[in-house]
Amino acid sequence: MESNLRFNEQHLSQCGSLIPETVYVFDLENRKVIYINTDKYINTGYSIEEFLAYGDKVIEQLIHTDDQQSFTEHLTSLALAKEEQLIGNEFRFKIKSGKYIWIKTTNKILSRKENGDAKLVITVARDISKEKEYEQHLETLTNTFRQAFKYSPMGMALADLEGKFMDLNLAVCSITGYSKKELLQKRFHDITYPDDLSEDLRYIESLKKKEIENFKMEKRYIKKNGDVVWVLISVTLVWNNNMPSFFIAQIADIDALKKLNIALESQNTSLAATQESLSNRVHQLEELNHIIAHNLRGPSLNLKMLAELFFNKEMIGEKKSEELPFSYPELSMLLFESSKSLCDSLDTLMEVARIGLNRNITYNKCNMEKTFQKVKSQLNGMIQSKKAVITTNFKDKQIFCPEIYMQSIIYNLLSNALKYISDERTPEIAIESWRDEKHSYLSVKDNGIGIDLEKFGKKLFKLNQTFHRGYDSNGVGLFLTKAQIDSIGGNIEVESKVGNGTKFVVTLES
Repeated sequence: MESNLRFNEQHLSQCGSLIPETVYVFDLENRKVIYINTDKYINTGYSIEEFLAYGDKVIEQLIHTDDQQSFTEHLTSLALAKEEQLIGNEFRFKIKSGKYIWIKTTNKILSRKENGDAKLVITVARDISKEKEYEQHLETLTNTFRQAFKYSPMGMALADLEGKFMDLNLAVCSITGYSKKELLQKRFHDITYPDDLSEDLRYIESLKKKEIENFKMEKRYIKKNGDVVWVLISVTLVWNNNMPSFFIAQIADIDALKKLNIALESQNTSLAATQESLSNRVHQLEELNHIIAHNLRGPSLNLKMLAELFFNKEMIGEKKSEELPFSYPELSMLLFESSKSLCDSLDTLMEVARIGLNRNITYNKCNMEKTFQKVKSQLNGMIQSKKAVITTNFKDKQIFCPEIYMQSIIYNLLSNALKYISDERTPEIAIESWRDEKHSYLSVKDNGIGIDLEKFGKKLFKLNQTFHRGYDSNGVGLFLTKAQIDSIGGNIEVESKVGNGTKFVVTLES
């Protein structure tokens, strides 16, 4: 048995040279290194002789204090190990400079004493300091990421390739109103606003196909209480061995900012509409100014001339003279008619100005049947004389607009239809109302003589425009109707063919 306790150093050295790490033999009974191969010796700063000289003081003098107990326990486990077992260990070793390096060993029983206790252990050792530094660096990065992930004021989440949440921080819970436990049972699809999901999924597919490295988008989440919240998300796909692994998402709550922007856009739209309205008002006033200049200048000059003649009685007698084609009584009548015409023009222009300035207009739910009956009573004589057949179909029984305007609109369109009847057929006039989701409609259709829209379409709603000779018309009714409809944000369109009737359609906001 004693021969079994000896080992051949020459053979051991030959075997050690074949191993790329340091090989040494440790005497378990005396707790000291008794052999180490010189060609693969770890650079500790010690010579082989210096290292071996430590003898049984190796553990307490060269092993780090924090590792001495575990190292001793390791030796005890070696003593009890079976011969075929390989037992590993890691510890910090003090080199000659005073610094510590990490050593990793793999150990196996080399021989035993007569009583069977382990005697010698052969050990393969290598310096793993750089690996430990890398592990420590990786652990630091991991801990830093964990801390940043957990306590970041911005929402952060990890999701698998199917979109199921793997982990998330409290900021995500704060944004969505769900607890962490509840969200870990969901996919991001479940809380994404339906209208935003398709765009989100398109980006996800682009990440998987490596068409993009990351993406940002504004989207909406549906909170636990049903409210909708705007967020800005930034998503990256993590790859492992060229295979997609999981998604990292950063989530910022931009709800207040988004709603502020929406409100600002609404205000800008309102301001633009107000600006356009003011611009239209200025244009209307400019047009009114031109109308006044055009319509009043002629009558006023004519009135001035007649007045001058009226007060120059010496020039005018009771009868016509060679200087003037009318007598004094005739001049009086002309003066009266001219002043009346001027007053009528002023009344019309005042009504146009009132409509344009939109003053004192009260909106009502106009009962269409009652409004029509009022108009019909005003035009009853004309209806009877023309023997007109009037039908009504008020599907929209109440239209929200100024009642005085609705009455005026129906009056002007109906009187217009009665005025331009055809002698070839019985006058038929159909008045209808209806509505859709956004608008109310009023139509007045006749079978009269019609209008040449190619010729007169652009002038149809201008002041003092007439399109048929031989009819009692001053070109004011359609102009006032258009002005009234424009002032309440509506629109009027016309369909007509010469000899085949006319149809006016009024559109109003419902």
